[in-house]
Amino acid sequence: MVVQELQDAVELVEPNIQYSGQHPQLPPTAPDWLGRSGLLAAGAAGARAYANARERAQAALAAARDFLGDSAPCVYAVDLQLDGIRVTGNVHAFRDARGRLRLFGAKPANVARFNELLPFYFDFAALRLMLPDEVAADYIEYAKDNKAPMRTPKVLAPILRQDRAQLRAGLQRLACAAVAASASGFLFPPRTAWEWANAKADRRASAAQDQWEGDDFHAGERSYAPGYAALLARDFDFSDVRSLAHAHFIEACALVCDALDPGREVLRSDAMKPGKRAR
Repeated sequence: MVVQELQDAVELVEPNIQYSGQHPQLPPTAPDWLGRSGLLAAGAAGARAYANARERAQAALAAARDFLGDSAPCVYAVDLQLDGIRVTGNVHAFRDARGRLRLFGAKPANVARFNELLPFYFDFAALRLMLPDEVAADYIEYAKDNKAPMRTPKVLAPILRQDRAQLRAGLQRLACAAVAASASGFLFPPRTAWEWANAKADRRASAAQDQWEGDDFHAGERSYAPGYAALLARDFDFSDVRSLAHAHFIEACALVCDALDPGREVLRSDAMKPGKRAR
């Protein structure tokens, strides 16, 4: 679909969030480079697609301005020791007039899933563990119900409520799992896992399989570039509930859910049971 391709491929809000005291406005019509990119249909269809994407991006920018105020962009270096694993890197955040760090994330084109929420969790947990003070954080996503253009993901509250001990434990388990997965070659498909963790029991297997395989109108996660996930996962048929790969997939889902939502306030507690054959 043209609209989805535009919104997913051109996250219009991302380069504009890194502002310093200014109020950026996206162009009212598609810029020339976007029109020549092949992502946008010609004529009225392309104009509508761009207008929809721009509306969502501008709503995300407005939310960023409300939360960040006069905060300035900054980069914070992270260096953590977690049970023998050293975690290093940089977190792109903002610093307000009082010197407090603020973390903001947005998914204006769609709802946020594990592939967006996990990096946000990593950044938030790292900052909370590195800094003596609290870290103000917010994340907004597209509201599908159309009552408002943007909303806060439900799973954000359980993330932000965690104390340092919970964040350290969750980050440590995820770091250990990442090292083990790198050695074993296990693939964690975040969008497919998100469907599994949020669907009701009678829809779980089919929802995950639909997200993985796609249909005539949407590419499945197995077809995502670069590398096409299906090629990497060809020996891991996690859709087969009788397979060892499926058991590993369930364990990975449980690990991620426990880190983001320890009390299972949002992510389903029964999602860690083996599935039934989808079809």
